[in-house]
Formats: sequence, C-alpha cells, structure tokens
Amino acid sequence: MTGADVIILSAPPGSCKGTQAGLPERDFGPVQTGPDVTRGVVLDGFPRTEGQAATLHGLLASRDNRVTAAISPDVDEAAMVARVAGRSTCAGCGKGFHNDFKRPAVAGACDRCGGTAFKRRADDTAGTVRERLHACHAQTAPLISHHDRQGVPERIDAMGTIAGIRRALAVITEGIAA
Repeated sequence: MTGADVIILSAPPGSCKGTQAGLPERDFGPVQTGPDVTRGVVLDGFPRTEGQAATLHGLLASRDNRVTAAISPDVDEAAMVARVAGRSTCAGCGKGFHNDFKRPAVAGACDRCGGTAFKRRADDTAGTVRERLHACHAQTAPLISHHDRQGVPERIDAMGTIAGIRRALAVITEGIAA
C-alpha cells in the first residue's frame, strides 16, 4: 500500500471489525477514526453516511490520496444475534470469549490471566442487536451505494471464522499493496 491508500472497515456491530483491524494496521499503518485520515485504515465511526463519505473522498482527492477499498462485511441477522449475544470478556484483563466459538481452554478460567470473573456488555442482548443491525443497515445502505459509484468497494462474508475473515482481508490488502 502506498501513502495514498485508505481502507475503510465499516460494518454492523459484532462483525469482527475490532478483531480484524490488527491485520491491516500491522501491515498498512495506524487505524484511524476521523476525517483527518491520510493513510491506513478507517475503522468504523467515519464515514457512516453518504455525506461523510463524499466529504472524505473530496478531502483525500485534494491531497492526492484515495479510498482504495471499502470493506463492508455482509451479515446474516440471526447468526449475528447469536454471535453478539454469546460474547463475554474476562473482567480482569479484557480477553474476549464466546459461548460457542471461543471458549476458555479451562472452563471458567481466562486463558490469559487465569481470572474467573467474566462480564457481558449490557447491550449484547438479542433485541438490542436486532435494533442496532436494522439501524446500521438503514444508515450504511446509502454509504455502500456511494462507494459502489466510486468504484472502490470490496466485500467479505463476516459470518465466516476469524481465520477465514483474516484471509479474505489479506487477499484484499495484498492486492492493494501490489
């Protein structure tokens, strides 16, 4: 990736943005969240609307930069509800776990620190996840259309495994770096 490239990770809640951000950050520079991006990865938060996307494209063009890829993971609502509602973190060190996909090696004990207290986010309920997904889809549909018109989007299936999503991101970012 050259200094002129920006990748946007914008996706529904629970679609692995935070988990996957380390790959492009390690390979392509800092993860950023605001309109002052000049290189690297924009992780959620901005742009979230078509107007913000147009502003970002304009700002980048004025600096001879461009949005190289807009990665908008597609999700299945029922599976996403199960994914998000099953999340928990170690109360001691913050390591993430899941009831079905990423259990501690020893039941009831954190793999990282050995702690035995786990917590869940208050908004990780089925109803809240459904509301957040509906709002996200309504808000990002025009944004995705905007990126389509700009000819830059890449899409991945966010319902895959962590390793599968990471491989898909690697293919996209390797294509950009070439």
